Amino acid sequence: MSQSSDRTSSRGRRLRGVLVVVLLLTSPLGSGTAANAATAANTANTSDTASVAGSDPTTQGRRTLTGTIEGADFRVEMPRRWNGTLVLFSHGLYPAESAPWPPEIRLANRTETDRWLLEHGYALAASDYRERYGYSLEPALHDQLALLDWFDVNVGQPHRTVTMGWSMGAVISVMLAERDPDRFDGVAALCGEFDANGTWNAAPDISYAVRTLLASGEDIDLVRASDPAGSNQALMQAVERALTTPEGRARLALAGALGNIPGWYSAHQAEPTELAEKLRQQASWTQWAYV
Repeated sequence: MSQSSDRTSSRGRRLRGVLVVVLLLTSPLGSGTAANAATAANTANTSDTASVAGSDPTTQGRRTLTGTIEGADFRVEMPRRWNGTLVLFSHGLYPAESAPWPPEIRLANRTETDRWLLEHGYALAASDYRERYGYSLEPALHDQLALLDWFDVNVGQPHRTVTMGWSMGAVISVMLAERDPDRFDGVAALCGEFDANGTWNAAPDISYAVRTLLASGEDIDLVRASDPAGSNQALMQAVERALTTPEGRARLALAGALGNIPGWYSAHQAEPTELAEKLRQQASWTQWAYV
């Protein structure tokens, strides 16, 4: 599915100092519904070998195209009047325990975003990755480029291609442009987790603090756990209990400080001003991202 060098050269596009737009208007995985814009006039189901009617960037008509490439499902939404720009979206990390959420392939961080883009003539595309759940960069990079190749052949070569993603998807978006700069004109990195190793290393520290300060004496394994789900549940419950007392909230703040965790959980909502609410929102990060 790789693009040949002569095709790349013919496009004559260079990513001069990739523009990384860091938008801090994203939320964690649970806030915001998945993209599902207006019903498409035509839907074409495709596979690795099937194709839809080819077109060039001037072809008009609202369409939804779906299919599977090398085990990775994909979704493409074409506006009624394409402006020639394609936005290739990379979703963030979906925890294995969240399956089958979300039920659809997302095309942006919010429904309003993909709706606005489609209304203004942007084409949207996203692979759901063959490894949909968990931290998986290399397969996602391969699947996104395979989808871009498919789009060039079956829909048309875009005049411009912007790669966009949130959280882990922001990392994928930047890596796509770094590795194949001739194919991308811009990057929109939303709340990117660019130091994943740092995050993974911080999680045991925060979990240790929660266990020591809030669940002393409980049988909670942090490494080589005999009952990972049970240990995780015990830590989550310890956080919930701590939120009910001033002493508990103070200890939660200390645990959160180890990871420099903010007291604002979702930028889709107003930033809290009351200390108790800031601590509650910081605790949500602790629960859903670290313990």
